[in-house]
Amino acid sequence: MKKTEAKTAVKTEFKTTSKTTPKATLKENQSAYPYKAVLASGNSHKRQEIQAMLKDFDYEILSLKDVGLENMEIVEDGDTFEANAVIKAKAVQREIGGVVLADDSGLEVDALGGAPGVYSARYAGEHGNDEANNLKLIKALEEVEPAQRTARFVSVIAMIFEDGETITARGTVEGIIQLQPVGDNGFGYDPLFYYPPFQKTMAELTMSEKNAVSHRGNALALLRQKLEAKYAGLHHQ
Repeated sequence: MKKTEAKTAVKTEFKTTSKTTPKATLKENQSAYPYKAVLASGNSHKRQEIQAMLKDFDYEILSLKDVGLENMEIVEDGDTFEANAVIKAKAVQREIGGVVLADDSGLEVDALGGAPGVYSARYAGEHGNDEANNLKLIKALEEVEPAQRTARFVSVIAMIFEDGETITARGTVEGIIQLQPVGDNGFGYDPLFYYPPFQKTMAELTMSEKNAVSHRGNALALLRQKLEAKYAGLHHQ
């Protein structure tokens, strides 16, 4: 929630039902933010992007490592980005309670029938192997004309509150897959994803540029709108 509306929220308290005691507690994570929300991910890039986009709200975004769940394994068996985002958020909330955010995102390539889609992170087999995933994508598109390599990044963010209320927000960004990686600022498929309006790949954009146009940035912008509506309603009750 925005800082001017902080009194309308319920302060988050975390618990754990896991046999593993969290390494960090709220008291150990004191900061300028009075409220905490855990991101159901160990990806520091995602945490930084989400924190940057929600910086004027009262939530500090913590990682799974911050709450001692860095080794938590979640089975993402949904067939849509929305389903997987909710699955991840609910799994973490069962462990610690409180407010939990989860993101499920991926790449849809039109010439590949929407693949890799929900399997983007493990497209080449091993989860999170960006180099292998990119090499497989390049090979799959070698015979495809550049104009036919249209694609989009998709991001769905789910936010679950203490009372079980769930908000989801979906964002996309359109581009073209190129066969030579360019740029050092991104991760995943960013070096191959060319964004025509900027004439750059996503990996060449600054953080502020990327947040303004990226799939996750667009999803977070929609999430912001939904949060503003939620807390505006509470403020006027």
